[in-house]
Amino acid sequence: MNSNIDYLKQLNIKFEIINEIKAQELIDCNFPCSLLLSYSSIFEKYRIKEKEGKFVNLDFAQLFYLALIDEQLRQFLMILCLEIELKIKTILIADAQKLNVEEVFLQDYINSDIDYLTKTYPNEINDFNLCPNEDLSPLYNFTSAVLFGTFEKLVHNFYCKYAELIYGKQRAPFEKYLSSVRRIRNMVAHNSPLLSELSVNNKMSNNSLSPFLSDKGIKSKTLHTNLSKPIIFDICNIMRLYCGIQSVDKINKTNKEFKKFLRINYRKYGKYLKTNQTISSSYTFFKSIVKIFSSKVAI
Repeated sequence: MNSNIDYLKQLNIKFEIINEIKAQELIDCNFPCSLLLSYSSIFEKYRIKEKEGKFVNLDFAQLFYLALIDEQLRQFLMILCLEIELKIKTILIADAQKLNVEEVFLQDYINSDIDYLTKTYPNEINDFNLCPNEDLSPLYNFTSAVLFGTFEKLVHNFYCKYAELIYGKQRAPFEKYLSSVRRIRNMVAHNSPLLSELSVNNKMSNNSLSPFLSDKGIKSKTLHTNLSKPIIFDICNIMRLYCGIQSVDKINKTNKEFKKFLRINYRKYGKYLKTNQTISSSYTFFKSIVKIFSSKVAI
């Protein structure tokens, strides 16, 4: 017997829905065993000493189905993140050009962070030296060449200087959501499991998301249970930002796709996963908030 299957059986993982031969084939061709086991953190283990470390009624199929759902979720969120990035880039360039500060700001920013930029982008640094009027938008060229973390720093730097002039506030309204975009973007770009993070809980800090969703009718206990999970909090932040900056047509299309994603996966895998309280609670929560993020919302 393959060592992967032997190890899973030692953990009391069963092969009643998908047999052992098929399971090994799926491990070899679809998802490595270590990735599948990352989802096991959501499931219950025995607490008695004789069975310590072994799972209570966990089937291999449940891990595999979560991996399939997670793969779709990552693809969906990557599209959202890329569309958000392009939209904010568009807003940033428009704001800089309205104030006629694009080239001056960018050159000042490069000079102020030259050590970091030289170290991080040694092959591109010469391209960051701007020649007036060489390109229609030097900001576009720069932001297209750097990582999202650098783009985020640039956005914060710009609006620290100009948000008061443009928005009458100390920050642009979308700035506070960028850290969530960065975290999710990095996870999906590296194919890191998202749903395995449902087992992680943090103490909730003050945020604008909780009162916003509370005003929409979601109970405080439900908010605390779900938004204390960083992965759910970040996904909700992305959805709120998306619905705050995108066109109505795009929001409607994305909303339909997300509802379809929930509906199809519930129909396919719901009977195998709904006994898990963490998964069931998260699914119900997303069903609730998708209705809220179905149209333009203020950010």
